[in-house]
Amino acid sequence: MRKLLDRCIGTAVTVAAFSALTPDGASAALLQAGPAVAAAEARAAAALMGAVRSDPEANVREAAARGLGDLEAVEAVGVLSAVLLEDSDAGVRVEAARALGEIEDAGATNTLVTAMDDESGRVRRAAAQALEELEAPDGLINALADPNPEVRRRAARGLGDMDLERAPPELVSALGDADARVRAAAARALGEIEDPSVAGALGVVLNDPDEDVREAAMDGLLDLDSPEAVDPLIQALQSGDASLRRRAARALGDP
Repeated sequence: MRKLLDRCIGTAVTVAAFSALTPDGASAALLQAGPAVAAAEARAAAALMGAVRSDPEANVREAAARGLGDLEAVEAVGVLSAVLLEDSDAGVRVEAARALGEIEDAGATNTLVTAMDDESGRVRRAAAQALEELEAPDGLINALADPNPEVRRRAARGLGDMDLERAPPELVSALGDADARVRAAAARALGEIEDPSVAGALGVVLNDPDEDVREAAMDGLLDLDSPEAVDPLIQALQSGDASLRRRAARALGDP
């Protein structure tokens, strides 16, 4: 449907270009096409909202939810929220969460936070990603305690992508997560937040038994670009990891 609507818009632009030979031709063509496209989108969204709630086939409900996200149909937030919390099929709930993220309406935040308690890890991951799209840090902070490590990793990455002034203590704590991928994601996220107060914590992680985590901690320290990172970098010169020693030496020589 989105491709069809895009073709309609493209046709209108082409008509407008040729109509520019007349004084008001271009604007008239666009004005005529605009309401038609908007009306078509509204009809499509209404039909998809009906399908996502009532179609007996889960794959149809999934497709309908995906379509509402593609349309960025704000009017569907209430319906998608209900589907996310009530549909019996995890795949449908996943698509509902993704659609809410694509629509980016703050009204879906509480529903997505609630969905972080869903029994399905897939749904929780999708909800975490949607919360990132909505820039809702509280939901992602809660997700750092999720039993599924992939959800925790997604939450850490999402917090790093947000424009936060301070690093949440829960994200610092995630440097000690049992899963190496979560620890690495937390280290990189802390660097992206650029809160110099976490330099010491990142320095400790330079001794992590996992190589990827150590490299992520170094990435985080370098991203801080702060005087607080100097002491951990000096300590890294004594690391048993030659790659860390090399990176630390280069960083210290290029203040």
